[in-house]
Amino acid sequence: IRVDGPTYGALQYETIQVVDSGPILRDMAFSSDQHFLYVMSESQVQAAA
Repeated sequence: IRVDGPTYGALQYETIQVVDSGPILRDMAFSSDQHFLYVMSESQVQAAA
C-alpha cells in the first residue's frame, strides 16, 4: 500500500518478496527518511525499498 499518497482510497501498489519463506511479523517500521520499510520474520530482518 502506498503511504505517500492521499489518505483515502488505498490501493495495492506492488507485491515484493521480502523474506525467504514463511510469514512476516506484524511489527514493521519505516526508516527515519521514510524510504525503507523494515519487515521481520522469525529469522531475518529485511529493508524493502
